[in-house]
Amino acid sequence: MRIESLSEPFYAHADDIRTTFSNMKGKLTSTKTTEKIIEMVREYPVIYDQSSTTYRDADVTGNIWSSIAKALEGDVSGIYIHFFIHKHYQKLLVSFYRLVKVIN
Repeated sequence: MRIESLSEPFYAHADDIRTTFSNMKGKLTSTKTTEKIIEMVREYPVIYDQSSTTYRDADVTGNIWSSIAKALEGDVSGIYIHFFIHKHYQKLLVSFYRLVKVIN
């Protein structure tokens, strides 16, 4: 089920979200998909460059994550896919920072 507008509360779609998450678990963690996400994020410095004037603009970053999700639609799909991709990217960053901390 794809929702175009969120006229209903977020929790009204909890079952759809759980189904999407369980279907995506393995797909998001695949090396191929992870590499695609990293390459796509590189194209949008506003996501990670804190000196950017639109870094904290939720509308701009939300649109970027949605476009990344649309580009990955062949690999992963479902409701709130941009949310899951964004969370996966954040987990990658945390893992990277922990690794750098261990090395230093």
